[in-house]
Amino acid sequence: MSSLSYWHQSAQLPAFEKPQFPSARQTITTDICIVGAGIVGSSAAWHLAQRGHKALVVDMREPSLGASGRNAGMIVASVADNYREDVLNFGHDRAKALKELAVENRERLIDLAVRLNVPIWRSGFIYLADNLQEYEAFEEIAGQLNRDGFKAIYHAEDPLGRGFHGGLESPDEAVTHPALLNLQILLASNQELLPYTKVKGIEQNGDRVRLICDGIQIDCGRVLIATNAYTKTLFPEMTAKIQPCRGQIQVSEVVPMVVQRGLGSQFGYYYYRQIPDPARPGYGRWLMGGARNVNFESENNHYDESPTADVQNALTRYTKDYFPELAGIKIDHQWGGTMGFTKNHLPFIGRLPHHPQIGFCVGFSGHGMGLGHISALKAVEMLLDDRPAWPFMK
Repeated sequence: MSSLSYWHQSAQLPAFEKPQFPSARQTITTDICIVGAGIVGSSAAWHLAQRGHKALVVDMREPSLGASGRNAGMIVASVADNYREDVLNFGHDRAKALKELAVENRERLIDLAVRLNVPIWRSGFIYLADNLQEYEAFEEIAGQLNRDGFKAIYHAEDPLGRGFHGGLESPDEAVTHPALLNLQILLASNQELLPYTKVKGIEQNGDRVRLICDGIQIDCGRVLIATNAYTKTLFPEMTAKIQPCRGQIQVSEVVPMVVQRGLGSQFGYYYYRQIPDPARPGYGRWLMGGARNVNFESENNHYDESPTADVQNALTRYTKDYFPELAGIKIDHQWGGTMGFTKNHLPFIGRLPHHPQIGFCVGFSGHGMGLGHISALKAVEMLLDDRPAWPFMK
């Protein structure tokens, strides 16, 4: 089952037709093929175009119909976890380098959105503590970030006056229309696109690679796999490395604006914002997402994008508890999207050992908007220049 998002409806997606191929299997030849037209695949197409390389982009659906058009549209420069945990897990130097890339990712995407006339607001983002464990971590995290040159503001009290214990603010983060941003990046790359073309197999063909699809095969010199949660459907050996996890969101009717920033709680398990209505200044739609921790069993290890009652009810309750003036508003859109989680929450960027012409850039653990564009650049540099994808991969 599937459900379209508010972003799809407002961007008038789906918008592409399924290509028609002759009954005999057709062969398409290209130097580079990108499998996946989400934010990573679209960004890779853009980066390749900046270097004068042509590529063919294929997707089993069409641009932005996957997780890149189903998220909250928050461009937050976070990495695998909060900064304190990243330092503990990856070491200080690597964690700092990862954070610097996340900041670069944010600035590049903001610049692209402005150039491509995609709605974007540098609204800032505040983590709000609804429990003492989270609250007690905020002051230490803010200190670590500030000492390493990153902007962070510690709020010892609730900055919104809504019953939270306190907050951790990142003032330079942004929010956008994620489906439209992804689509416009791909279109601006001027690369060839084959939507509704599912890759069913990949074979080595001498020093080239053959992709087997319905009705066609693609002969190419290099391949970049940007299929995130769906990677194991092509490479079963990735099953233990990337876990599909559903994230759910609800978006309301247009109501008066009560918040101007991106917001989150429980270290990312809840996230919320308002989407400004271009026709009515001071009004916007309430977006509430997350609550995956309500039922991990139902949210993990599948590709169903349908919303469920228990998670959607949890999102509604959270709104009622902390934003009571929005209790009872009409919900116009509910949907799910499939993320790809790795064990350490860092993306995999590398080559297949037995197929060095095949690169991959997958497993973003809910941070596709926060890391995908710069990760795609690292993957392109790996394919073209044989540069290692540090600090993502050791």
